[in-house]
Amino acid sequence: MRLFRLLSRFHRKAWPKVYKAMILDLLSYFDVRAYMKLYARHLESRGVKFEGAPIYISHSCSFDGADYTLYSFGKDLVISSNVRLMTHDYSPACALRAIGQVEKSESFALRGITVGNNCFIGYGSILLPGTTLGDNVIVGAGTVVRGSVPSDSIIVGNPHQVIDVTTQYAEKVRKRIESGMLESDPDFW
Repeated sequence: MRLFRLLSRFHRKAWPKVYKAMILDLLSYFDVRAYMKLYARHLESRGVKFEGAPIYISHSCSFDGADYTLYSFGKDLVISSNVRLMTHDYSPACALRAIGQVEKSESFALRGITVGNNCFIGYGSILLPGTTLGDNVIVGAGTVVRGSVPSDSIIVGNPHQVIDVTTQYAEKVRKRIESGMLESDPDFW
């Protein structure tokens, strides 16, 4: 009977959140604009700071930890699927135990993530604690990002490396669109 009461209390508190997440997930497949309005509002209610409206944040993006105030995003942001945004690091506790220093409480680092305006974060990328992306940064798929990335950079790899300048890449893209090698869909959004 005690277990039933416990499960019943869990059901009343947890299921509305589960239903909300399921509805958001479904909406992301049918109406991207409506999904983004609701999802951005949901993230803001949890403490995420937005300078302006994001273009898209995948429902499979993982926000680490419970303190959403550690995240700050600029406008026109795109975060692809399976991106991990990490704000904690427990490796200091492991390192201290390795040298025989046992703390009364676990030692860990907790640092925020700041993303500038007009940034794209590619599929499966990981942003580590303390990461700061400047404006107009493109993060390639699977990139592990740590530290500060200057504005107008294109980065890839583990650890990340700057491989190009966003404005130069934009000129290449513009020429490919003009030559018909790349399509542009003005009705996409």
